[in-house]
Amino acid sequence: MVAQQDYAHQAVIQLKTAASMIERLEKFCSRYIADYEKEKQELQQGLTSARDIATKDWCSRHAQVSQECAAIECRLKNIDQLFSDLGPSAGAALHSELEQ
Repeated sequence: MVAQQDYAHQAVIQLKTAASMIERLEKFCSRYIADYEKEKQELQQGLTSARDIATKDWCSRHAQVSQECAAIECRLKNIDQLFSDLGPSAGAALHSELEQ
């Protein structure tokens, strides 16, 4: 039972970490979309220099988003493994841990 509580505690930590990473990613994406819309308007006004900046900036941001997604995916795999290790009988312990 103690081992299951340890796993439940670890699962909660992993969930909180994943939730925090998802929140950061959402904030980043919101800023990215706002920036994209601004850059799109500038491009539509015929600012060719803005097109070069937007292209370079997009590539940089795309790489950053890809890295964030990969980190979250890794965390989610770890959480899936923890739940798999916990087994069905540990649900009550996990529920209790989440309520604290």
